[in-house]
Amino acid sequence: MNNDFIKIFEVTYFSNGELLISLLFLFIGIIGLIATRRGYIGSNNKIPRKSLAYIITIIFTIVGLYMTTNDLKDGYKLKQLLNNGKCEIVQGHVKVLHKEKKSGHDIKGGDHIIINNKHFHLSYFIKTLAYKNTIENGGVLKEGVYVRLHYVNGEILKVEIKE
Repeated sequence: MNNDFIKIFEVTYFSNGELLISLLFLFIGIIGLIATRRGYIGSNNKIPRKSLAYIITIIFTIVGLYMTTNDLKDGYKLKQLLNNGKCEIVQGHVKVLHKEKKSGHDIKGGDHIIINNKHFHLSYFIKTLAYKNTIENGGVLKEGVYVRLHYVNGEILKVEIKE
């Protein structure tokens, strides 16, 4: 496309650190299971303590496995859509309707912006590989900025700003 745009964000498996968080849950669960099995956690021959340790580490493992699988699946799907040109593109000046507070405690929940009559909702506090950086959390989609967005179903896969 035009060289007068700078790429700020492009969706990947590691966007927003989501896959790393999922892998951390999985890692903690697996290490916890190994440590419990070897007696490093829940020892002293107390059955309830060891059972509780198993339950907690199994929960961490299952949640981590579920999150990792979803992140890999979503990352593949979103990257394929972007690479194969199956996403919509909008460009224009950003109009900010609402800004999310830095703390995230907000009735309207998230930044609400419009670009060329297309409405987008961003929240820094949701789990997604798509672009989610709100203005208060370092996002570039600020009032008046000229941008080009590649998106699918409201999920922003690529952000470019005009130089």
